[in-house]
Amino acid sequence: MLIGPAQADTSVLHTVNITPVTNQVGCAEATALASCTHHVTVKSPADSWPASSTVAVAQCNFGPVNALPDPGRCDNRAGHVVFTKTDADGGLTQLYDGSGNPTGIPISVAVYKGRVGWAGPPLGGGDHPEAVCPPTNAQRALGINCGIVVAQIDFGTGTINHIGASVLWFSAAPLTSPTPSGGSNVDITLSGDHFGTVQSSDPIACAAYGATMSGSPATCFVNEPIRIYNGTRLVGAAIAGSHGQFTTSVHIPSRAVGATYQLVARGAVSLLSKQLVYHVTS
Repeated sequence: MLIGPAQADTSVLHTVNITPVTNQVGCAEATALASCTHHVTVKSPADSWPASSTVAVAQCNFGPVNALPDPGRCDNRAGHVVFTKTDADGGLTQLYDGSGNPTGIPISVAVYKGRVGWAGPPLGGGDHPEAVCPPTNAQRALGINCGIVVAQIDFGTGTINHIGASVLWFSAAPLTSPTPSGGSNVDITLSGDHFGTVQSSDPIACAAYGATMSGSPATCFVNEPIRIYNGTRLVGAAIAGSHGQFTTSVHIPSRAVGATYQLVARGAVSLLSKQLVYHVTS
């Protein structure tokens, strides 16, 4: 067990960027690591971390916002945790070999669906069968998300000193309408689900979201705005509900029979994107 106490500095200033940034798919829980084809590339810009320090990179379910960091909420299965070092400028850009030499190989982490909270080596922690990705509707209602976590570790004491993360925004549900076809110059009902909810105790993150902190300890909660577009034209909007759901009305302008009208819903925080094509039939 490499990690013991977890009174870590958890901050968005420990920037973690992933590619692709959103619409994650993930491999089924039982898929062998060598066969998983869904990965993200992980990077941090300069000054994000202590220079030339060892970090662990893993997929995790974050758990409740004020819970202590628990590596048992992360994917501890053999080979799933990536160990590397930060660069001399405090960035995180590549794998380092066992002798501490840079390899130039990008940091790639397999992304999984299903249970990701597996206790035991190499990171340790408690047993968390509830740590699943994507999060359940009940977890979404608490602002719990999944993500790629980077932890800077003091191997002398087994303590996590610094933690940063990037949310894994798993693909939203398809858009639906009770009338996906019909006449034009009409209003239709458009619905979606599993767009973004976030709860944070980080003042910088809350300010960046434009959300006010309250309570003790103070947190903010964000139900993300969802913007509906036809091309580049904004044609509707909604606010994500408790588990990222929404229903709104959208106007279909006059079109000839046989025409189509594409609607794209895009999350303002998650950048999740889903589309529905309306068919004019009368």
